[in-house]
Amino acid sequence: MAPHTTSAHSATLTSPPPTLSAQDALVLRLAAAARALLDGPAAEEAAQSHSTTELRQLCLIVTALWCRVLRYDPATPDWPDRDRFVVPSQAMLPLLRAMLHLSTPEPDTTTPLDFGLHRAVEIAPGPAGQGIAAAAGMALAEEILAARHGRSLVNHRTWVLARDSDLLTGIALEAAQLAGRFGLNRLAVLVCPAPRTDPADFSDSLARFSASGWSVRRVNARNLPAIMTALAATLRARKPTLLACLSDGPSPHPPMPAEEEQTGPWSPTARRGASARRSWLRRLTRHRARTQFEREQAGLAPPLLSEDWPRLWRHDLRGSSSQHVALAGLRTLQTLRPELAVLAATSGTSGAVYDIPDPHWPCGLQEHGMAGMLSGMALHGGVLACGVAGMITIDRMRPALRMTALMRRRVLYLLTNDGLALSDGGGGWQPVEQLASLRAMPHLAVFRPANAQETFACWQAALLWPEGPALLVLCPHDMPDPTRPEADRAEAARPGPPPP
Repeated sequence: MAPHTTSAHSATLTSPPPTLSAQDALVLRLAAAARALLDGPAAEEAAQSHSTTELRQLCLIVTALWCRVLRYDPATPDWPDRDRFVVPSQAMLPLLRAMLHLSTPEPDTTTPLDFGLHRAVEIAPGPAGQGIAAAAGMALAEEILAARHGRSLVNHRTWVLARDSDLLTGIALEAAQLAGRFGLNRLAVLVCPAPRTDPADFSDSLARFSASGWSVRRVNARNLPAIMTALAATLRARKPTLLACLSDGPSPHPPMPAEEEQTGPWSPTARRGASARRSWLRRLTRHRARTQFEREQAGLAPPLLSEDWPRLWRHDLRGSSSQHVALAGLRTLQTLRPELAVLAATSGTSGAVYDIPDPHWPCGLQEHGMAGMLSGMALHGGVLACGVAGMITIDRMRPALRMTALMRRRVLYLLTNDGLALSDGGGGWQPVEQLASLRAMPHLAVFRPANAQETFACWQAALLWPEGPALLVLCPHDMPDPTRPEADRAEAARPGPPPP
């Protein structure tokens, strides 16, 4: 379809251009309705964050995405095989609110658009870059579940509505490199430069993502045919995609659509999403792994885990370090809970590689990006996310870990190489104050076992911790393992006395 060219008087059009199809005309009219919503109560909120221009520039492509591509059912916005639409910045929430209003039969104006309260909100707003890393984790979780259960049950995408400042952060660049390395081709980021952004800086950000293995496309944010071509290319891409939405030419302003076209059962997003969910439910009913899939989505443990866990792990509970025993427990857990997904970071001067059986995903020295991805995997659901890294690197993981704790998502961390002995890396690799700072973080469980029996008890407590992430701080040196009765093992996971 040839792109439509507009004249200087395009803002006074009274009907959609005749060269556009009926579906494209509806997208244009809904985009006009979304802009009208942005000019309403959300205008003041957007102006306070200096994002009014960005919201308007992204309005047409986001409307096209919701009307023509996104798998979203307003009646059940949190069904497992929906597309994830990640809005990690408070400044971009007015555009999400407009999309929900246009696609929902009876828009809910009473529930705040906050994480944990509104079912359509995938992530809590946080520091720049955290949303891109979490979205990469969601895309990785989708790949893992699709490999286990097949595309008949897991066949969705992750879309991120980002700001240009997100692209500059270290966590976003680390996560981008990991996403490119893992081939997460179902991940797409939509971004436009802010009015005061230097075009050279924005081009440099795009170049970094391209060098990380991403497909980077520049698209005219005011040209609907060009937008539809870019979205179609994103669906066919074999790499993660970054769509840079640039302004070129005047924006068409077709008339407002009729109310029944904006919302209700006639919304194209609602019709397509409801149909996709019904088809998915029929496939789930007939799927041979339905029981296991539903258990994993609910985050429940297998029925016989409490009996199988000590039986398979008993031979590793004697005469070894807490680090050795904890990694042995990780290997045991992989056999009992196939939904366990392990990301491992190799750090330190020795560059030691942990003895972790496949499948696991090595993240090199990119601990910050790894921690952000673990948070996204927990947000996605269906997997039990676990990260293995050196204790001293917790300072790099802290921002992502804090977001995970604030959202109360379950992630397991095995932090190795703890201890006061001076290693070959020097005093800079000794974790001195990190333990106290971790214990001050809300909703975070910190366990520091001293021997094999305590490691076993702390592993069990970490798996049962319901409030958020759990850390096991592990020592590589052999420790004396006193003989203790089986009944006293539970005491190992109890908190110690408060500091004086």
